[in-house]
Amino acid sequence: MDNPFNLVVPRDEEELINEDFLKKLSADIKKRVSDRRFIVLEGYYGTGKSLYLKRLYKRLKTKKQELDFTEVIVTVLEGKVPVKNKSLFIKNFDLMQGLNDDQVFRLAQAILKLTKEGMIILAACRKETLKKLYEANPLIRSKTNRIALPSLSFEQVRDLIIKRLNEFRPKPNESLEPFTISELRVIWRKAKGNPRLIMLLLAPLFEQRMMLKA
Repeated sequence: MDNPFNLVVPRDEEELINEDFLKKLSADIKKRVSDRRFIVLEGYYGTGKSLYLKRLYKRLKTKKQELDFTEVIVTVLEGKVPVKNKSLFIKNFDLMQGLNDDQVFRLAQAILKLTKEGMIILAACRKETLKKLYEANPLIRSKTNRIALPSLSFEQVRDLIIKRLNEFRPKPNESLEPFTISELRVIWRKAKGNPRLIMLLLAPLFEQRMMLKA
């Protein structure tokens, strides 16, 4: 049996997000469209930041544009984003860590300019990335709304593990075997509900259990 936990990136059908939180977040952002803000979904590595941003893009019914961070370096810094787009979604914002201080300062200036002209900008990143942006240009702090993403509940983790196990079972069932529910609770707590960390912790344990059964 292949190891179903080696793939730490979620598949398209795996909705590793809190739907109630997403609905509330969508409603809040719709109210803020006229506020000309820089909205940042903040979370640790592997918490589903990109999934939330992707789903928000689909839900937000306004004139919008989506750019990868590599496109932003060319487009936003040169002032080529048309202000007629009420919202700009920036993917892979953590790539900002590869910029030098002057580039980060210019990026912050461009974001401030666009929000002043009437645009709402949305991105998802780790806390360290946002800190670097603040350090380069403290003025952007006043235009930023930070939104912390929730961790997966134990029930979400359990359902995810069962789905992964069922991909390789002759007949799908609701069992957690080869894991126990107490083991899963320990791993969930250690990973603080982070789906990517949970996969990384389960992968070697799964390998070990399969070797013992062979």
